[in-house]
Amino acid sequence: MLKPQGFSVSYSVQSPRDGYIFISACQDSNCGLFEGKIDNAGGLVLTTVSALTQEAPLNVAAVRHPVTGTTVVFSNHGSNLIDVWEQPASGGALNLIRSVPAVTGNYHYSIRSSSPSEVVLHYHGPQRGIGGSYTIPVTASGSTLIVGDSKKISVFSNGTKLIWLPAANAWAFYSFSPFNRCWVTP
Repeated sequence: MLKPQGFSVSYSVQSPRDGYIFISACQDSNCGLFEGKIDNAGGLVLTTVSALTQEAPLNVAAVRHPVTGTTVVFSNHGSNLIDVWEQPASGGALNLIRSVPAVTGNYHYSIRSSSPSEVVLHYHGPQRGIGGSYTIPVTASGSTLIVGDSKKISVFSNGTKLIWLPAANAWAFYSFSPFNRCWVTP
């Protein structure tokens, strides 16, 4: 993708915008989070690639917010912060909403949306010490996104899922080793 331009790609994730991808990459000391349109031939349309941040995160997750219609992007910032960004639905520059203190060594980002009102980042802490599953919710008041605090929802990390169950109007946390389910508030 960006290798012909001398970039080393460390992470990529699909954008909520149809046909676009977010890419974390570095070229010498020029690092950042980029977005570009997929060219349907294994690469990117070079004229669509744009730099969004000046740091190359190791973890990225993105989703369309159900209230504002904007894109919410989560990315790690160093080892103990998670940046929450907003991008217009049509793409373009990222606006940093908040840097949320997070457990050091966070990884395995997955993002979920409850149909009516919020998106939630589910991530894991390291296996030893402060491990477990954590969440960061993003709600909206009108067109303004509101980022909640990081919250530990379980001591389990690997083999876990956070799922919105519309019939129950609640979040469920599943752990598969051992198998159990509990209701949680992110």
